[in-house]
Amino acid sequence: MASPCLVVYGYQLEEGEVMSDWKPNAADYTKNTEFRYAKNTSATTSPAITQSSATPAGWSLTQQTLSAGEYLWESFAIKTNAGALLQNWSNPVRKNGEKGDGGDAGESITGKMLFRDPEFRVGMNSCQVYNNSGGGTVVLSRISKPTDCPTTSPYCLQIAVTGAASPGVGGFVQGVSSRADAILLTRIVAKIPVGYTLAVAHNLYGTGGTTNYLTSMAGTGRYEVYLIKVRCGSIGTFGSINHYYLSTGSFPVTWYVASVTCYDMTDSEKYDDAIANAAKSLFYRGNFSSTTPYYNDTYRRECVKYNSNYYIYKGSSGASGAWSSSNWELFGSQFESVATGMLLAELAYIENLGVKNLKVRGLKSPKAITPLPFMTGCKPILLLR
Repeated sequence: MASPCLVVYGYQLEEGEVMSDWKPNAADYTKNTEFRYAKNTSATTSPAITQSSATPAGWSLTQQTLSAGEYLWESFAIKTNAGALLQNWSNPVRKNGEKGDGGDAGESITGKMLFRDPEFRVGMNSCQVYNNSGGGTVVLSRISKPTDCPTTSPYCLQIAVTGAASPGVGGFVQGVSSRADAILLTRIVAKIPVGYTLAVAHNLYGTGGTTNYLTSMAGTGRYEVYLIKVRCGSIGTFGSINHYYLSTGSFPVTWYVASVTCYDMTDSEKYDDAIANAAKSLFYRGNFSSTTPYYNDTYRRECVKYNSNYYIYKGSSGASGAWSSSNWELFGSQFESVATGMLLAELAYIENLGVKNLKVRGLKSPKAITPLPFMTGCKPILLLR
């Protein structure tokens, strides 16, 4: 029987007291995957490759820069560290796709806003229940907003569905009158539960009218922006549009609208409209009273008359008390609002006066008087006292 022995290969001799860490020799690695690239102008046929060649002609280790109409192709092979093929080059695959057509132009909201309180700061913003089944199973409420509501308004709209409704599970309507070739874009910020889908219904809005959903209408359980574009037909019958409801899902369900309004893309904000909307916040309260609370906030400023002058309140909203000039801004001896057509003055001369509805305070018997000095050349007029 042969004596036992130990055979050692690849040993390493070192001098010193501390041994170095072990590290593999490059020759220990027997194979690796190598990728090569080539380009051409065909979207369906790859550049020619000799699959049995270790270094196929026309194929490089780096990706080439592409010009318009060119396509990049890729192939790989298994090779030894020494560069010999262990597995031939694969059939090439295309790395980039064809350039698609340009997308549709995005919608720019530059039209006239039809509902001026989109975040429910003042009220319901013309929103009403939409439920063709009736029965009170759909309830709309303006509530203090939940903590996850993204608007800066303290309020939002809640839609609670407790029973059968139609269409779908009901919703709300913010009615808009359609007209020939009008383009109307609705923007809704709403929190709709997963499994429910927002939809819109209309009455007739012209022959050939179309409705396009510009975003996904699916509920995500979070507040999302939903965009709906309506293009009315050129001829035909035109009725009310924009009845919003959940087309999928079941009751009971509660969902929330943080903001909703409709923009008339074929109309614009006019100068007179802008003035009128700004002027809505200014209210005349008559003669100053120390017991009357006056308001000065985002939506309302108030004007009074005091000692023959008019003043606009700038103090703390809802406060009352004795007159303090620090709380009032002098408006002048005459208060005139161009936007609302309101004129408050002790005496006024109007060359031509047309009145549709006349309201007179403290009217006594009218009588004819002689023209006042500044009315030179005028005939006697009626003085209303």
